[in-house]
Amino acid sequence: TRTREPVMEPCDLDEVVRLCIGLLGTQAEKLSVSLQQRQESETLPVKCDPRQMTQALLNLIQNAMQVVPRGGHVEVSTRTDARGAVVQVDDDGPGIADDALARIFDPFFTRRDGGIGLGLSVVRQIVKAHGGEIVAGTSTLGGARFTFFIPKVAEEQ
Repeated sequence: TRTREPVMEPCDLDEVVRLCIGLLGTQAEKLSVSLQQRQESETLPVKCDPRQMTQALLNLIQNAMQVVPRGGHVEVSTRTDARGAVVQVDDDGPGIADDALARIFDPFFTRRDGGIGLGLSVVRQIVKAHGGEIVAGTSTLGGARFTFFIPKVAEEQ
């Protein structure tokens, strides 16, 4: 489950989000899930591995799509704050139980039938490899919220 070292290059996270939403559009339609992108502010270009960022976002969005009911909503937003570029995935599903929050990123931890519990662990590895952080919480939509940031300039190794 270890990810490869990121190959850093200039990257527009808004473009990565658009790509992921495009890739998952048909699946969202089949599930009757509304999948939307919202750009809250112009995001900073960051140095990241676009393939790894795509993998991380696909994992987060697919997880959200799998837990929301038919007719549910998944929203991916981007913005810039003092630390760098911020990406947030919100849904109106059942949310994350309080007792699961502390373990949500642990390898092999899952509460979903058929899940193996590696997706969020991989997402955290990718975000950390880029010098960022990820947190889970409650969405204003009523379900789960996953927020990660990538620093303005990736830390030098």
